[in-house]
Amino acid sequence: MNAALRKVIPPTARLTRSISDRIANHKVPTYDELPKPSGSWQEGYAKQAAYGNKVLAIGTSFFVATVGYVVSTNVFTDLLGPKIGN
Repeated sequence: MNAALRKVIPPTARLTRSISDRIANHKVPTYDELPKPSGSWQEGYAKQAAYGNKVLAIGTSFFVATVGYVVSTNVFTDLLGPKIGN
């Protein structure tokens, strides 16, 4: 068992060292390397708002369709059990 562990541990240790070397050599970006805004901010926000409104409309339509399907198929009324009384 120890011989098997000796064969496994050294390659694992080498992998760990190589990963930590890559992290240690990481260079933090400066403000000069960050992307700079370009174009009109109003157009950018308008595009984002239009996309968000589309996602909201699609999600709402799926929700309404799901509720309509559940109501039309009486899924939950079958789970309530038999009616008691007349």
